[in-house]
Amino acid sequence: MVPKVSVIVPIYKAEKYIERCVMSLLKQTLEEIELIFVDDCSPDRSIDILKRTIEQYPNKLNHIKLVHHNTNLGVSISRQDGVNAAIGDYIIHCDPDDWVEPEMYNNVYNYAIQNHADIVICDYVMEYHDKSVLKKINLKDTNSTNLMSALVEGKLHGGLWNKLVKRKFITNNNIFFTPGLNICEDLIYCLRLMQKRPSVSYLNIPLYHYDKYSNPNAMTHPYTQHRRIQHDILYNTFNDLFYKHKKDKIYRTGITYIAYWAFAHDVLSNIEFRNQYTNHLMDIIKSNRQWLNKFPLILSIIGLKKPLFYLYRHLKFKDENK
Repeated sequence: MVPKVSVIVPIYKAEKYIERCVMSLLKQTLEEIELIFVDDCSPDRSIDILKRTIEQYPNKLNHIKLVHHNTNLGVSISRQDGVNAAIGDYIIHCDPDDWVEPEMYNNVYNYAIQNHADIVICDYVMEYHDKSVLKKINLKDTNSTNLMSALVEGKLHGGLWNKLVKRKFITNNNIFFTPGLNICEDLIYCLRLMQKRPSVSYLNIPLYHYDKYSNPNAMTHPYTQHRRIQHDILYNTFNDLFYKHKKDKIYRTGITYIAYWAFAHDVLSNIEFRNQYTNHLMDIIKSNRQWLNKFPLILSIIGLKKPLFYLYRHLKFKDENK
């Protein structure tokens, strides 16, 4: 069987939720599907539960690949290893704490074929502990530049789980995940895709369920101990991507996105924040992010980060990057 779609699932500390995810994948109506599970040296029972769940579907065994890491390598390398193992015409990612509608991959694949699309993006549902919220993307213009703007402005989620991508487009354009980057790695990957000007189609059907409350450990690396390192990799990677366009709104808005992430996660000290972002003051002011995001960054640059973060933490200001 030559699969039409390869689905990549990175796994780390997902034992409470992996069965729900895997069951939804095994029940897909698309017959020509490949499921690639990447075990990033998960220390819990995730893989045992995965194998036990798969055993309930013996007719699906030839649809499944299991990639093992001997050490914890992080989500970027896990996703990249999944891509390297994939042989499907199209590739999509699924996070282990989420789940999908039975017809998801059949629908997005057929839509890609009908529209001769390199990428298909669909709507999704955000699942909270007490409610479900439909997220309609309403993409009116699928021009690559507009999509990059939407990504850095937060209007289009940077997740890869609702974006089906033609495998040949990935390989022909050498699209890759940044090794060692374990925060916003999917956003950076999406920006790399859009820089190559793919043909993009939008399917306005909610097919993916994005779990916003269950699993704080879904990241396949304990990155919270290395947030400063992660910030620096993200900052440098983004600058490398857009070094020729540092006066563009996309660059300015992306830098503001990263600065806000650093502020919201208290990654940098007062002095470090000023040293890092003083030269980006005009970028932040001229960016397309909301003033609710920009205002604390401007004040942090002039030395007020510590009291502002105290207010952010205790008054629970809304984090627009989530």
